[in-house]
Amino acid sequence: MSEALKPAVTVASNAVVRAAERASLLNAAVALGLVSQAALLLYLAVSGEGDASAIDVRRYLDLGELSVGATWKGSVEVRNRSWRLMRLDVPRVDCGCGTAHVADPTLYPHQVTAMIVENRVPEVPGPFERHIMLHALPRRGVPKVVTIRGTAVAETWAVPASVEVELNEAGEGSVDIRVNHDPGKAITRLVADRPEVMASVEKSRGGATDVRVVIHAQQTGAARLAMFTGADEPALTMPVVWKLPPELAIRPDIYMMIRPSSGTDFPAQTLGVSVVTREPGREILARSIVPWLAVQPLTRVSEYAYELELRITPAGMPASFSGNVLEVKTKHGREKYYLRCHVSQ
Repeated sequence: MSEALKPAVTVASNAVVRAAERASLLNAAVALGLVSQAALLLYLAVSGEGDASAIDVRRYLDLGELSVGATWKGSVEVRNRSWRLMRLDVPRVDCGCGTAHVADPTLYPHQVTAMIVENRVPEVPGPFERHIMLHALPRRGVPKVVTIRGTAVAETWAVPASVEVELNEAGEGSVDIRVNHDPGKAITRLVADRPEVMASVEKSRGGATDVRVVIHAQQTGAARLAMFTGADEPALTMPVVWKLPPELAIRPDIYMMIRPSSGTDFPAQTLGVSVVTREPGREILARSIVPWLAVQPLTRVSEYAYELELRITPAGMPASFSGNVLEVKTKHGREKYYLRCHVSQ
């Protein structure tokens, strides 16, 4: 190489080295940026604090006027106003008359989801208020509370709003209800869609009418009772449900006994229980399950009831016991019914 070209080659070589250094620095900066972004995303993914203060949700929800017994369904917007990933807990409602759930419990920074709410309006007219608690996971501090308000309205309503009757052994039962209505109107007709249900007006004064519902049935069932105040359409229709008692019942079905401390004689005891059957004339079988209980013969006291005498012998009786001591069934029946006993010192 000629002496004249050496300076030019040196300058070019230095330029190439400097360009390579700049490229390395640029690549390092890009790599550092990618690592920082990945670290940020990882931080967002794992750093939820469980702080409900980052939840942005309206505090009050006014439903206005709704018919008694109606069901309201709607949604409330929920926002994560933080820069961190948030996981929402299952919303909690302060009564069994409503439910709530979030459409997406995982919220990225500033993401929005919906909380689906279903609420049953009270059966009695008047203002009502419900509360929904919403928390982030893990729970820390106090939750965000959404208050639902409204007013239940009705021209005619009953207290109770529905009827559930436990029938006796003969399949009979009754219940009294009060129907509230316009003072200028009266209950003119009571119509049930099942023959087992009969209803009659007992007393009426102003805007309140007392109604007695009587049921005669041989099996468990349900009906609807329509109440008319002069119009062709019922002013109120209420559900009526009735249940037959079990085939047999032991009353009481549990005994609590305290055994004296050691060294003290425990005298023999006699217990009396009643056995009630739903079907008169059925033969009843009773037997002891434990050796320290003797069963005496059944004594019939009515068409549906028997008396049973039980004698407890201290010998062999454990210091403590909790379990069944007596089994009762009909002669050809499959169901068995038990008397429980708790013995303690």
